[in-house]
Amino acid sequence: MEKPVRTRINALVTEKTLHRLSACHNEVLADVLCEEAGEGNHAIKNLCAKVSVRLSDEVDRICTNLMVSKRLFIESAVLDAVERAEAIMEREGLYRFYEAQSSEHTA
Repeated sequence: MEKPVRTRINALVTEKTLHRLSACHNEVLADVLCEEAGEGNHAIKNLCAKVSVRLSDEVDRICTNLMVSKRLFIESAVLDAVERAEAIMEREGLYRFYEAQSSEHTA
């Protein structure tokens, strides 16, 4: 018999840790949505994109296997992508470039 990749205690601790982290991330997301709603913005807005059938099927399969909604999965992926994009733009100096361009035009 093949030895499991994780020991039982490793699997248990990993599962419980990831569950708690996920709950914390969802609490933060709920806070963000509530803050936006408090500012007079709509709390929810539709974000639509046509994707390939293969990608859509893969997302469906993953969501089914993880027992999560597509909305939660896609929202998590988009939030991660936005954070990464912001970090890259900051690191590469895009915002400093825009500020310099803006000050040149106002001077």
